[in-house]
Amino acid sequence: MNAKSKAARLAGELRFSFSARETWLTAAAAAVGGGLAWLCVFLHFPLPAVLILLLTVEYTACRTKGTFYSLMMALAGAPAAYACVPDRGDGLWIASPLFWLLLLIFAAAAFLPAAVRCGRTFSEQQTLCDDLLHTVAHDLRSPLSTVLGAVTYLESEDPAPAERSELLKTVAADLQQMLRTMENRLLLAKLAEQEQTDVSEELAEEIAAESVQNFRLLYPDVGVFVSVPQEPLLLPVNAAMMEQTLQNLLEITVRYLPAARQPSLTVFCAADQAVFRFACRSGQTEHFCSCAPSVPDYQTIFGERLTHRLQMGLTAAQQSVRLHRGKLLCGAEKETGAVFELLLPLCR
Repeated sequence: MNAKSKAARLAGELRFSFSARETWLTAAAAAVGGGLAWLCVFLHFPLPAVLILLLTVEYTACRTKGTFYSLMMALAGAPAAYACVPDRGDGLWIASPLFWLLLLIFAAAAFLPAAVRCGRTFSEQQTLCDDLLHTVAHDLRSPLSTVLGAVTYLESEDPAPAERSELLKTVAADLQQMLRTMENRLLLAKLAEQEQTDVSEELAEEIAAESVQNFRLLYPDVGVFVSVPQEPLLLPVNAAMMEQTLQNLLEITVRYLPAARQPSLTVFCAADQAVFRFACRSGQTEHFCSCAPSVPDYQTIFGERLTHRLQMGLTAAQQSVRLHRGKLLCGAEKETGAVFELLLPLCR
């Protein structure tokens, strides 16, 4: 669960929320609890009647969101419980200390489940923040150490031109990895705040070419086979977001690439949709497995987990596809590696 959904759940616990299902549930609880309490009073068991009314309020508070229904049940249950008490004396009930004591107990029962849920949500949010800081710091520590070591060596030594060039390439690659980590983290934060995104008409082949070009900056030694159709495919997309999505999927494809094979990105049209297929090739043969609309268990298939950076990239890709009203199909086998098919609607 992301931070936005946790915040929304927390807000739901602190406000008055209404729904037909919870209204009927509250009405049923009031009818059953009131009936049982009346039966106990009829049988001259006043204390069980008060306990039944209190449990009815507690049940309503546990089964409904917000505090509206539980508060209404508490306001109705306290006078009913006061009426069940024998020998309560004469005088106006609203002036009785016993009534206010019962009202206080019933109000506490109404608010206690919401308070517990709020505390649990705060705890989960704190854990989420700690985990996020830990994983981002872990992802940045290794490349920063490499960059620092290279800079220290260049300052203290006078390496040969070839060695200097190799060190600079290493520093550039590590900085690219840190940049990708930050880009995906920013994209996830942006996607969490959006229910829709600004789009424009873009050519599928241009988006594919730009994403492959950006990918080559991070993996200069990896050749990518790209195939695009002759006819132009216009897509209603956010170009920058979709380019980053394609790059994330291409990185995972390369991560699980079988030996002696190269990644491939094939773009084609199928049933009024543009399909971006990520697979691997050996020679002229494309290898891919059947895909399903779910994320495969890479640890089971390949014996290892995705790194946090790639997992974050995959999550960002899923959210981006959702905003573009597309589909992301996934598959994985040891012989074919990771396979993705990204389906996006064409411009009408």
